Parts: sequence; C-alpha cells; structure tokens
Amino acid sequence: MGGGLVLNGKLYRGTNCVAGEIGHMLVKKDGAVCGCGKRGCFETIASRTAITNKIINDVKNGKESSLAKMIEAGERIKSNSLAKAVKDDDELVTGHIMDACDVIGGVLASVTNLLNLDKIVLGGGLVEALGYFMVPQIEEALNMHVLDESLMGLEIMETKLGDDAAIYGGIKLVEEFLGESV
Repeated sequence: MGGGLVLNGKLYRGTNCVAGEIGHMLVKKDGAVCGCGKRGCFETIASRTAITNKIINDVKNGKESSLAKMIEAGERIKSNSLAKAVKDDDELVTGHIMDACDVIGGVLASVTNLLNLDKIVLGGGLVEALGYFMVPQIEEALNMHVLDESLMGLEIMETKLGDDAAIYGGIKLVEEFLGESV
C-alpha cells in the first residue's frame, strides 16, 4: 500500500523523501511482520495481499469460499477474483474485505484529523475492481472516526490508474527531477 501527500499543489516528500508511506503506519502493535521488517503495519492488515492471505488461511482451515478451488490449485488470487467472489455473495471474502475497509476508514480518519485534508484519492487494482463496494464502506468507517470539522469539504474519490498508479507516480518524480515533462 502506498500513498502520496500533496500539499499546496506539490508532492510532499519529507526530509528523507519517504513521506506518504501510509502502508507502514502502525495499526496493530503486535501484528504480523511486514515486508519492511516492522510489526503491525497498515498493509499487513488491509492490503490485497493481507486479505488474500487471510482467505487462504481460512480455506486451509476448513472454511468455505468460492475461491477454494483456486487456492487448492495454488493460483494467485487477483483483485478481479475477489470482486467476483463478492458479487457471488461469498461470505468469507466479503467479510475480510469489509474488515479491511473498516481499518482503511479508521486510518484515513486519523490522517484526516491530523492534516485536515480536502481530498482523498483511493486507487489500485482492488479499489478499481471493488470500488462500488469498498468506497461506501470506507466512507462509513471514516465518518465514524473523523472530527466533524475535518469532514467538512472532504471529498473521497477513486482513481482509475489501477495497478499502474506507482508507474505514473514514478514518471512524475522523474519529471520533477529533470524539470520537464517526460
């Protein structure tokens, strides 16, 4: 999970150019180990990888899911497979995605309370495949935890960059470094 922080129309990078690493915010003190080596990072709980790992674990422990055959075959579970499972009323998948949405909404509420944001843009393959389902859930969780004053004027929207968002971000950084459009 990545993030970017735009302040006054410019990407804010921070002192060491690592600002916006929302995926590494602490969400669960003694949580799972993250790829960064720390425990309990946001992305260990609410990323597509975290969601699919929970589903795989549950299926291997006997829970039912429409994704069971994919899991047994060792196939990678992609965003579109999760979206189909939600449309097919797969309770296990839907439950894990709703849990992730609650965590995402809570983290975004904390960030909004801290920075008084005017816009949050959600993206990536999972949001692109399930935005119709996820965004209302995320908004509901955010609304439960954000200060009323911080909520005024806040717009939550989806990007359509899908899994290519990081590529576009990289291009933008190169453009800024070179001082020209690539």
